[in-house]
Amino acid sequence: MKRKYQQLCKLLKLYQKFDIVLLNRNKGRIVVLENATAKDFSMDLFKKLWGKHIQKKEEVLLIPRGNYQVAFVDDPKDPKWREKITKDTIIIETSPNKYQLHIPLEADFTYTKRALQKAFNRFFKGDNVSWNHARKLPFYLNNKYDPPYYINIEKNTSKRTIIELLNEIQPIWEEIKAEEEPVTTPHRQKDEVARTQKWKSWIDFFEGDNSQADYRYAIYLFSRGYSWEEVKEILLQESPDIHIRKKGHLQDYLNRTLQKAYNWHKRTYKPF
Repeated sequence: MKRKYQQLCKLLKLYQKFDIVLLNRNKGRIVVLENATAKDFSMDLFKKLWGKHIQKKEEVLLIPRGNYQVAFVDDPKDPKWREKITKDTIIIETSPNKYQLHIPLEADFTYTKRALQKAFNRFFKGDNVSWNHARKLPFYLNNKYDPPYYINIEKNTSKRTIIELLNEIQPIWEEIKAEEEPVTTPHRQKDEVARTQKWKSWIDFFEGDNSQADYRYAIYLFSRGYSWEEVKEILLQESPDIHIRKKGHLQDYLNRTLQKAYNWHKRTYKPF
């Protein structure tokens, strides 16, 4: 137990500030720690969460806050992703053959967090998720499976440095910069620092009703400058069980939700 706790703390230390949240799909979310640091996550809390998590089948999630320097990739599909990651990357196996990657950057970048996230997603062929997408904590259970799947940290054998990786990703950054230049607006540049420090994920809008959370999160993403297709893709990746909940009319549901959210965004938009 002590070794697992130490491994988990190593992951938490990558993020300057974070929330620890219990997600109950029927009752909503319970914030266990808010705007916390690794020092706030004690061994006693580690054990307590395990017992509560097992009894009530609640998911234990990490939601980063603040201005951290960690790239995140959810479900990399590049068959050679293990050869491309850095030696400091923390690999979390969340379900059979599905992983989340936490890649320390160890530098201060001028790129926006949105561009950074898109570049890493594209390079590793990961899911199109937002910068503050909820991360699953290792050594708890993924309750989407029957029986539940034990989330673990996988050994990393890479010897690559972050500089080698960033040199490979540089051309993708340039592509994304070129894609975004036509739609860049002064308020986006002006408010970038303030906005990224307040960045939210789907779970921040969940209060027991998944569809309402989808709608509110879509408004939020439009206000961040995401396109229609990007918002749709992010909802497909972040909204829990959306393919099951909306089976048979998923595309119609997404189009209606996004249209409603976009209309509201256009009426009420104010820069963050």
